[in-house]
Amino acid sequence: AAAMEGAEQQFTDDASENLQLYPLEEYPDRRKVFLDESAEENAATLQFGSAFADAEPLLNAEVAIILEHTKQQKEEQKTAPSAVFDQAFAYVKEFSRHENHAAVQELREALQQTELEPFERAAMGNLAPGSATEAKALIPSLTRFPDDQLQEILDRLPNLEDA
Repeated sequence: AAAMEGAEQQFTDDASENLQLYPLEEYPDRRKVFLDESAEENAATLQFGSAFADAEPLLNAEVAIILEHTKQQKEEQKTAPSAVFDQAFAYVKEFSRHENHAAVQELREALQQTELEPFERAAMGNLAPGSATEAKALIPSLTRFPDDQLQEILDRLPNLEDA
């Protein structure tokens, strides 16, 4: 028992030597990292880094359609999808606002006709804000638009809730 107590004491001594504690005011503030306008990636200023320079973000509903097709192919090939695939598919099904392929295409086309940047189009399609104020609260980069102009954009988007 004495040997065990000695081993436990040695373990805790080693652990405390390797544990770095900082005064509370020195801990990094994660909010500052996300709001740092000099950072390479910052959604609020539409900076996404070079890897996303030519990328077109997809709506959750578009991803659900793609994954549904992939799932059907796997079933035809008698291949089971991975757990990660199943989780991703469940997520986009849960958060997709539209299941009708034609409605998703109509929404995408309407979003393409706006003055919005690609990220903003995807965010607007996924979040479906009801007002300019709500849109600006959810998508900070939209603050560059006056409320009336942003409301016009929202009004041009098809109401696909029942589609």
